Amino acid sequence: MIAIATLIAGLVLLTVAGDALVRGGVALAHRLGVPEIIVGLTVISMGTSAPELFVSMEAALLGSPGLAVGNVVGSNIANALIVLGLPALFAAVPFIEPGIRRSVSFMIGISLVFIALAWDGHLSRFEATALLILFVGYLLYSIHAARQGRAVAPAIDRDAVN
Repeated sequence: MIAIATLIAGLVLLTVAGDALVRGGVALAHRLGVPEIIVGLTVISMGTSAPELFVSMEAALLGSPGLAVGNVVGSNIANALIVLGLPALFAAVPFIEPGIRRSVSFMIGISLVFIALAWDGHLSRFEATALLILFVGYLLYSIHAARQGRAVAPAIDRDAVN
């Protein structure tokens, strides 16, 4: 009985905290004047991935690389299938944000790069550094593309009014 009450309390807390995180992310995007997808790609994704990062780092340092890789792969599968799929069972999830095709293409591409790098059962420091550089490059590119997209929108609106 205590286990069920703890589970229910944990789910309620998770729901409330998740709602607060999303509201905070939207407010941050508006305050900074950047598209919400940029905040989602940076602040929220890093915040929700931080526990997985620490679990994977500890597992690797303790000599359990299988746990580290399983944590990353499992998390990505859960994020893609549960986080996107479950809400779509209740209502359509429109993808109206500019750059969504770029983000999905990058996710698929980097997954293929990871598979290629890990194919031999070993991920070297050089390969890990390359993955980190790709991540930072993608973030910088996304921010740049989003800001350029924002700069064009007001010009289009002004032209439509005239």
